[in-house]
Amino acid sequence: MSSPVLGDNALWRHDETADAQRQCFRGAGALDAVVDHSARSITGAEFLAMRVFDVTVHAWDLARATGGDERVDEGLAACAPEAITSLERGPRFAVVATGDSSDEDPALMRLLDFSGRRP
Repeated sequence: MSSPVLGDNALWRHDETADAQRQCFRGAGALDAVVDHSARSITGAEFLAMRVFDVTVHAWDLARATGGDERVDEGLAACAPEAITSLERGPRFAVVATGDSSDEDPALMRLLDFSGRRP
């Protein structure tokens, strides 16, 4: 089955786009450069914040789905939601916090709550 975004070879397309993103972030001034994103034009810093959040949350999703190790580095779990909420327009995706965590909970619990997940 072909994906409208990934085409007929999703793994190859993923690897290609991930490599292109890595190369862009390595360039001089990458965080200040404007990136054409499907949501809108954003800076490289905003795009990086979005990627950190997405990759962190979806790594946990995959670990959960496959019975893998669900631990996430505490610092990464703490910075992922902060990166998204610090964006000029804030989080602009269809995720609603569960409301199951408090400031006293570990960072991973707060991240999962923020992203609409329950451990």
